[in-house]
Amino acid sequence: NIDTGKAFTATLTAPSDATSVTPLTTLVSELIASGLSSDAAVAKIQTAFGLNSNDNILTLDPVATNNTAVAKAGVQVATLLEGAGGGESGAAVAKALAANVKVSSGVVDVTDATVLQTIIETAKTNNPSVSELASLDAGSVASSAAAKNATVATATSVSEIQEVEGA
Repeated sequence: NIDTGKAFTATLTAPSDATSVTPLTTLVSELIASGLSSDAAVAKIQTAFGLNSNDNILTLDPVATNNTAVAKAGVQVATLLEGAGGGESGAAVAKALAANVKVSSGVVDVTDATVLQTIIETAKTNNPSVSELASLDAGSVASSAAAKNATVATATSVSEIQEVEGA
């Protein structure tokens, strides 16, 4: 992670029309793979994370533009993916989170440990062959990620988010 200097092991993806690769573009990619158009996928992510509809998350660099809301959402998603162990486990959790976003009509509360545990358990159920994910304590990971995400949610600037992220 360029902001913290810590290794980031989750795999991030982006659709072909993106100019940045972030945790949010990873969710957009998953939604497109599930059948949504790029525009519909972006709109779903914007709604799920309470973002402004003018924030083009496929091209926006939240640090360079000092966009606190997009930076918060990205860090919160990254926290969950990393908490799940990154790599294949993180990818499975990203897919489960995207599926949750797809069926949601409002904000997905990534500060709620119960919500996160459900997402992790879904990933485990859908990916029984991913050994690292199978052995994961979903409750513990969800609780830890929710606590960090709640702290991120209170940040009022990108620099504050980076401080929390590096902690």
